[in-house]
Amino acid sequence: MRLGPKARVRPAEEYFQIAHDLGFNWVELGCEAPINFPRMFEAKRIAAVRDLSQKYCMDFSVHSASFVNTAEFTPGMHEASVEHLLEYVEVASKMGADHLVIHCGFHFSQLMEATYEGLLDCFRKVVDVAERKKVPLMIENMNLLPVEAEIRYLGTTIEELQIVFDAIQSSYLGLALDVGHANLFPDGVSSFIDAFGPRIGGLHLHDNDGVIDRHWAMGSGTVDWPAFFSRMKEMDYQGGYTIELSDPDAVLASRSYLKSIGIIQ
Repeated sequence: MRLGPKARVRPAEEYFQIAHDLGFNWVELGCEAPINFPRMFEAKRIAAVRDLSQKYCMDFSVHSASFVNTAEFTPGMHEASVEHLLEYVEVASKMGADHLVIHCGFHFSQLMEATYEGLLDCFRKVVDVAERKKVPLMIENMNLLPVEAEIRYLGTTIEELQIVFDAIQSSYLGLALDVGHANLFPDGVSSFIDAFGPRIGGLHLHDNDGVIDRHWAMGSGTVDWPAFFSRMKEMDYQGGYTIELSDPDAVLASRSYLKSIGIIQ
């Protein structure tokens, strides 16, 4: 089982030893902080990542920035969002990442036809390059926002994700199932597994109360973790498991919980 934390605001290279010292064998490089933007990875840093991965026998994924709107359709901005995502593909390819996590962007519940056109055009162009560079892309299902919020994430529901998968048929486009986000829906995580099981190539693990995306330690919310891991075992899932929490103590508490229910030793 490839299990580990998500790297965040510090230089990505530092997290290989951090993960290793904590007893993990996987890490997701969260390349959203300025120090880890794709353009910051010149040849020397890319080589360092590859060396550290080999040194610690640790596979890793790369997480792109969710705050760049891949569903942008404004001329000029749309092209820039495509180019930005292509930079992540290039870096992930050179690093030798297991996969790249991407997002469906966001909207204001207006001009939805143009929004989907912008998203699908962006993803078609990026998937084309990803196929040639052999970089699997995994769409993260995003979290529901409060009903009062004007902005909305795209790619939160099964229906929204299915539109993308129906429009772009590629073995290099799959799902990074965020368990906490899926738990915010009435039918929960199992409904996403039922809908996309074979497409799941990445996992984000955190807990909540089923109401708000709280990113609690595993075992402290309403996610049925034994049932979830049973489903993953039935599927013979072989990908990485990312504990997506910013608090190191919550990461360790999650690992302790996984030990308590017999998922890890």
